[in-house]
Amino acid sequence: MMKKIRIILIIVFALLSILGICRLKPLETGLLQGFLNSEHEELIQLSDKSSSTIGVLIESDDIDKIEEIKNNLPNSENFDELIELYKSHPENFITPHRRSLLKNKKYNELAQESLEQLYNPLGIFIQTPDKDPYLFVTDYIMNLRNPYFDNEIREFDGKYYTKISLPASEIKTLTNLQKKNPIYLTGTPVHAFVTSQKSAFEINIICIISMFALILLCKKYFNSVKILIPIALSIIFGFGTGFFTALAIFGKLHILTIVFATSLIGISLDYSLHYVINKDIIKNLTVSMITTVTAFLLLTLSGIELLKQIGVFTSFGLIGVYLFVVFFLPLFKLSPKHKTLTYPNIPTKIVFASIIILSVIGLFKIQISDDIKTLYSPPKTLLNAEILSRKVFPAPQVSFITVKGNNIEEILQKEETITDNLNSDFFSMSRLIPSQKRQEENIKLVNELYTNNLSSYADFPIQKKSPAPVSFDLQNKFMLDDKTSFIIVFDKDAGDINLTRDISEIMKNLRLRCVKIIPIIFIMYFILLSAFFRPKKALKIIASPLIASIFAISAISVLGIPINMFHILSIFLILGFSLDYSIFMSDQSSKDAVFISFASSFLSFLLLSFTSFKLISSMGLMLSIGLMSSYILSLTLFRDKI
Repeated sequence: MMKKIRIILIIVFALLSILGICRLKPLETGLLQGFLNSEHEELIQLSDKSSSTIGVLIESDDIDKIEEIKNNLPNSENFDELIELYKSHPENFITPHRRSLLKNKKYNELAQESLEQLYNPLGIFIQTPDKDPYLFVTDYIMNLRNPYFDNEIREFDGKYYTKISLPASEIKTLTNLQKKNPIYLTGTPVHAFVTSQKSAFEINIICIISMFALILLCKKYFNSVKILIPIALSIIFGFGTGFFTALAIFGKLHILTIVFATSLIGISLDYSLHYVINKDIIKNLTVSMITTVTAFLLLTLSGIELLKQIGVFTSFGLIGVYLFVVFFLPLFKLSPKHKTLTYPNIPTKIVFASIIILSVIGLFKIQISDDIKTLYSPPKTLLNAEILSRKVFPAPQVSFITVKGNNIEEILQKEETITDNLNSDFFSMSRLIPSQKRQEENIKLVNELYTNNLSSYADFPIQKKSPAPVSFDLQNKFMLDDKTSFIIVFDKDAGDINLTRDISEIMKNLRLRCVKIIPIIFIMYFILLSAFFRPKKALKIIASPLIASIFAISAISVLGIPINMFHILSIFLILGFSLDYSIFMSDQSSKDAVFISFASSFLSFLLLSFTSFKLISSMGLMLSIGLMSSYILSLTLFRDKI
């Protein structure tokens, strides 16, 4: 019978693997994509657009060397082709102010402004006066105050600076050029690149340290490291089961799903060690698996994509670990000799009093932050670059207006209708290339001007010209999809969408939704544990995860750290570990396995708390505090079993 079950499990695992591999897609790395769903698609797209370029700040003591340094960099996006288009169609491109003068036939005022521009000693000409006597196209381009045409040189603190934008794909080239050129890199792609490289190195070091620590623990306790082979296989089987099941269901997983699912390693180690040390532990293994799986499956009801993935990955991963331990681990015939650990006599009343007092103090100091920016603390060099860039080229806070239409012409006309009534400065596709309808109106207005104002001076025939086309590059810059464009408004409150405000509001709602799930999990814990044990013992078992979760939040608050979404998510992992500690600690023969599992997990999370990436370090700190307190509480609550 056991052999048939093993064969069935292997077949199911193989089928899941094949199905998962068939649906395999690259991991989703965008932070927002893990929390926002299809109704927030525009917000995600705008965030991606806003963070898709690298700002390169060029610095020099000599203004003449700025261009020389710029020539060493990759080619920036230039608008020579667009400017040539303007020059060839000077009647098509007119600023709103001059359109108003033309409509009201204020030709004398228009002529005066043109003369002032013509005789300005610091002025420039995009098109010569014989082809554009009123300098319409020059006025049009000079009024395009926007990031794409902002290549001017500015003086600041005795040095000269200019700023250009380059695509995120140039990040590696720019970081290498930065070593030999006086440039500063700014923007989201730079921070993501530097942080990911540093975090990957730090996490690799932590994994190596944790692995050696586990080897030493097993060597010390079992006097052998061979025990790690079946343990490693149980982790691989469980992790693989969770991964391929989640992949088969969702098709594409978020990288944070993998990060949270690493908790399987600790629980897998827990289950394997318990079985190796005490083979009569099947009931407690079953209870632990059912309660933990039920709790994590509740995350699938959250409506949050990331939590649904974590719920499925972790639940099926735990089931995989459990099945491997029950059906495959006996094949290894493990009966290793092991030492007996001694435990200190814990002063129960003092421990409880201390934890309760600290918890109460922390709850009074609790601060909440839903600002996604608080999840990241930039390295000093990148922070200084951002500060310098904002001082030299101060940029206003922006908001966005999205515009929908069936085609480009319809979208451009809608943009013009919106921006004609907009009191704030803006930048949009229609500002660079007006709609065909507007260009035709401009040509007509200029025809009337020349007919009425220039006929007495010279014969100035106006040929009918077709509207200038919208270039594909502009569509890429300003279109979220085939039927949606966006307008950048240089006023944080004027647009419909403000990324910082709206994302913070969404994170707040998600945090509150997660908080509401936690009491439901404890109720489910109590119901399930009461079915296996007496209600009194069930309460005793869930006391550890409950108190540990509150204490962890309080401890974070006492340290002056605002509570964010990821602290709340860490509670779910604390619950999974803590429940195991309580269930297995109630069995006297499992205390050593609990300690080894706790020690390895605690060390890993404690080391994570020292990483430079604030999101990971905040989770590491929260989990290390939660695991430490839950383990001490389990020792205290079940001291009569030790």
